This record gives sequence, C-alpha cells and structure tokens, in this order.
Amino acid sequence: MGLRVTWSRHHEDDEPGFPMPRRRRRWPFAVAVVAVLLAVVLGWRVVDRLGRCAAGVPKVHGECIGVSDGRDREHPWFATHGQEKAWKPLLRAIWAENERVRHSGKKYVTVAYLGPFSFTPDRDLTTGRTIPELEGAYIGQLRANRGEGGGDHPQIRLVLANEGGDQGQWRRVVDRLKDMTGAPDHLVAVAGLALSTKATVQAALELSKAGIPVVGDVVTADGFDSTGAVRAAVGLGGGRIPGLTRVNPEVGDELAAVGRVLAKRHDLRTATLVTDQRATDLYAKSLRDDFTKNPVLASYLQRRHALEETFTADRPDEPGLPNQFSVIASNICGSNQPDMVFYAGRQKFIKALIGYLAQRCRRPITLVTGSDASAMTTYPGPGSIIYAALADPDVLAGDRNPSRATYLGFLEQFRRTFDVADLRSGWAIMAHDAMLTAAQAIRRTTGPAAKDEPAPDNVRNMLYAMHAANRVLGASGDIDLGPDGDPAHRLIPVLQIAPDGRRTLLDVQRS
Repeated sequence: MGLRVTWSRHHEDDEPGFPMPRRRRRWPFAVAVVAVLLAVVLGWRVVDRLGRCAAGVPKVHGECIGVSDGRDREHPWFATHGQEKAWKPLLRAIWAENERVRHSGKKYVTVAYLGPFSFTPDRDLTTGRTIPELEGAYIGQLRANRGEGGGDHPQIRLVLANEGGDQGQWRRVVDRLKDMTGAPDHLVAVAGLALSTKATVQAALELSKAGIPVVGDVVTADGFDSTGAVRAAVGLGGGRIPGLTRVNPEVGDELAAVGRVLAKRHDLRTATLVTDQRATDLYAKSLRDDFTKNPVLASYLQRRHALEETFTADRPDEPGLPNQFSVIASNICGSNQPDMVFYAGRQKFIKALIGYLAQRCRRPITLVTGSDASAMTTYPGPGSIIYAALADPDVLAGDRNPSRATYLGFLEQFRRTFDVADLRSGWAIMAHDAMLTAAQAIRRTTGPAAKDEPAPDNVRNMLYAMHAANRVLGASGDIDLGPDGDPAHRLIPVLQIAPDGRRTLLDVQRS
C-alpha cells in the first residue's frame, strides 16, 4: 500500500482563512524526506570513517595500533580528549613533508617515532605530552631536510609508530618496523620511546636484535642505554643493548644537580621519601634509588630517621588512592614534620598528594623530584616544588645558555606551525633533538657521494661517534654521545615552582 498524505483545509500550520492546495504541499514534504535520508546516509559514512584506522593499521581494543605516515588526517588515534584541533594540523604537516620527500627526486630513508600515542580515559601514560613530542619530532624532520644535521642527503621520511595507550601492543609494532628496513620504506632508525618502562626496554631490545638503532628522547631511568643495565631491572637477563642511545641525561644526573642546589639552602634540612612502587616504572625506581644512594640527598633522610612512605596506583582517579595519600599525609605531618618530601613517582599523582599534605601539615612543605614535574603548571598548596628539567624554554632562551642561538633557530621554526606553549614541558625540544641526532648519524653514515641507502647497523655504529667535532647541535644544548649511548656534559636546569605557578631558575648544572 502506498503512502498517502492529505491536508485539512484548516491545518494547524496554515494561516486562518488561507487553505493550502494539496499538490503544492507535497513538494516540501518530499524534499524533507530526501534531506533526512541523505543526512542519515552521510552521517553513517562519517561515523564509519571515524571508526576506521588508516590503511594497513589494525584496530586493537578500540585503538589504531601500527605505523602511519600521516596520510589519514582524520586518524582516530588522535580524536580523543578533545584534542582534534591540535592533532589535525600536526598530521597534515607530517603528511605534507613526507609527500614532498617522496616526490623530491632525492633518495630518502625512514625514521620511525615510537611510543604510546593513542590514549583513552583509562590509559594515558604520557598525560597529554604526546602532541608536543610529535610536534618536536616533525620540526626535527623539517630542519634535517633543510640542511641541519649534516646536509640534506638522504631526505628523512617520518612515520608514527603507536604501541597503544598502555604500550601493550609494542611487539606487534616492532615486528612491523623490522619489516620496513627494506624497500620501499628503507627504515634505518627509531627515535622517541617516551617512557622508562618495561615495555620500552622490551621494544628496544627487540629492535637492537634486528640491528635497528634507537635514539631515546625523554627516557631518563638510570642505565637506559647500551650497557643493558635496565634489562636486569625488569627481569630480562643481562647483556648489552647495542644501538640504544638517548639525548637526555639520566635520573642520577638530575638528582645530583638538585643535591648541589639544596646544599646551599639553609632553610631545608630534613626530608621524607614517598615512593610509587609500581614495578614496571623504571623512572620512579631510579628516583627512589638515587634519593637513597646519593650521599647529599640521603643525609636529609637520615636526619629525620623516618620510614619510607609508599603507594601503588596506575591512575590519579584510582579507587583507594585517596586513602593511601591520606594515611601518608598523616604520617608525614606529625610533630616531626620534615622540610621536604623527596617524591619518587610520576607528575600525575603530585596534585593529589600535595592536596592531602596541605590539609594535614602545619607549615609549608617543599616537594623535590625529577624532570617529569616539568608538566606542572601550578603547585596545589603552600610550599613549592623543586625539580630538575630536561629542557626549559626560558632557560634555553636566556643568556646563561651557551647554545642560545641554536635554540632560537629551533624556536623560530617551531612557532611558525605550532603553539609555543607546547614547549613548556620540554618534550618537544627533546623530541626534536632525538630526531636531529638520528638524522646526523644517517648523514655521516651515507656521506655526500653515497649512492645507496645506509644500512641500519651502520647508522647504529655511527651514533657512538656523535661527539667532539661531530657533536649534535641540539635545541637543548650540544649533545656528545659516549660509548654507552649516554650524552655527556648536558645542561640541567634546576627550577622551583611557587604556588602561583611562577617558575624560578635556581641554578644550571652540568651532567
């Protein structure tokens, strides 16, 4: 039976006394039906598109896991946490530069940036710093292709290798990267890593076995280098990890710099240690070890003779964490309250911990920690935070930086495309330097007259020669890689955050 539509002479939408003829009323109705159907179809196609991953990138537990060159500018990895506006220009920029490289007529190689780039409400290991990190990596690619880092041959193609929000898919991604060492990709190095965790050690170890070098950007755990010291720390046996290098100083160097600054302060005499006990977090473990082993810092703990306070959590909103912090605060803020808390944990828990200390303590308390605190914008309570930064934009732009001109060149390029506020955590600066270091090793391996692409194992060997006359002129300062893949003589700013968020430079140390 067909659909029949009739209209009353006094339809409620008609003007009184002016009945509408039937035939003239059918057209608007038909148009409306077609418009609704078209909207439904188009809406379904949009939803279907946003639910897909880029070609060759599988979806695993709702996340797009794999390797992308930026061709899908609407990639669902990056359409979460309301950050679409930041991701889209980044992906467009990476895709445009990769396309320029592919069609330039010059030989090119691929460098992958590896890390946990997707995030969900339950899994966000990098706490919002993924975008600045990849912005820095792109600027590193761009500057390398324009002549920084030893010429412009071969050109560098950048791909993003996503392990997932909890790094649980690292093996799937590493296997894909190993398959990319031949044509047409010619992958010769991996940069990034982002986090000092067991999964990162496992990924670096597998890449090393395949002869692929790795340049870490912000992996600060002690021993996270070619020595392989981190293998034993996570139960992966012993032995070196050839090709594992990094451009950042380690936690031991950070806290040594902090200790030299604290030694000049007469208002800070005692401390209590608070530790995150998650076994897979090598950053927290290194902080705990160095707070207790560094003679200067250990003396502050010994003066108070207090037991170590511990907690275990994966997320700031985890059930049970408020009770842990409440008990810790009551233990610390008693009659023998210390001047400082030595905090061996991630930045994402600091706000909650300080909130409880502010409620319980009778006088302001100073929290001392490592470079992960660079992401803090305010101090949520009386007192302050003292920390060592990997790269602070204000310090690098100041007169105390001997490599100021190099940083300003990076800054000029960065601000053309991205918001300079993304430099605050230092991750963008360090990511740029990791990318530039990889590019310089590639260029030194290739040479100006080489006809073939460099082999990954040759790039790996060249990384250890990146010092002295061949040092990398990084945005964070000069980078001299040593025989164990660690940088020497790095600048380490020690800063203090006041309750109003104002940062004060206390001193600049060398590793």
